[in-house]
Amino acid sequence: MAAQSRPAILITRPAEGGARFARALRRRLGPGLRIISAPLMAPRWRDADLPSGAAALIFTSEAGVAGLARLTGDRTLPAFCVGAHTAAVARRAGFSAYVAGRDAAELLGTLRATERGPFLVVRGQDAAADIAAAFREAGREASEAIVYAQEPRPLPPRALRLLAGAGAVVLPVFSARSGALLAEAARGAHARLMIAAISPAAARPLDLLRPARTLCAETPTAAGVLDAVAMLVGAGDKTP
Repeated sequence: MAAQSRPAILITRPAEGGARFARALRRRLGPGLRIISAPLMAPRWRDADLPSGAAALIFTSEAGVAGLARLTGDRTLPAFCVGAHTAAVARRAGFSAYVAGRDAAELLGTLRATERGPFLVVRGQDAAADIAAAFREAGREASEAIVYAQEPRPLPPRALRLLAGAGAVVLPVFSARSGALLAEAARGAHARLMIAAISPAAARPLDLLRPARTLCAETPTAAGVLDAVAMLVGAGDKTP
């Protein structure tokens, strides 16, 4: 595969996760990739009242771990996490952490079958799923602590120039909210866009951009998005 014929890759997830994904792409696809990192969101930490009486924590993101860790030094409760990376971050922060699913739906299924709660769901201001409400609907006690907000950021000039060009650009998308922000930020793009989305919900807002191709990950994980990007980079290499 000729490096110069590969599509560019525009990573818009928050900075730390974006850098980690860029490293994974280079390990997977080798040298010569043109990767531009342009976070569309950045965390703003929030002070939150932490409800008492919980028997277990639930983390859905590494930002949730960081947000709670800055509010309390208590590490006595077990933490059930979405994804292996979130669990690893929680362990490094001193929590006894366990992977309970690859996404919110899997976590809910696992914990409803194995744990009684009460649960404290640690999350951001915007969430794709209301986990605490789903537990309550299932007859379990659950409260929540909103410890951060992901605030929108504009695309930098180099990302806008990339989208204004005539080449192919692969856009990894990791959530419905980031998809909506990207759809607005990339409105009017002239590049040949290819979407690698973590889920159909994440891909849907980008239909407005009329992408040349959209590929949803087979698993709702960063590894699944990585596989989708690899497939699209190969497809772009073969497209005149």
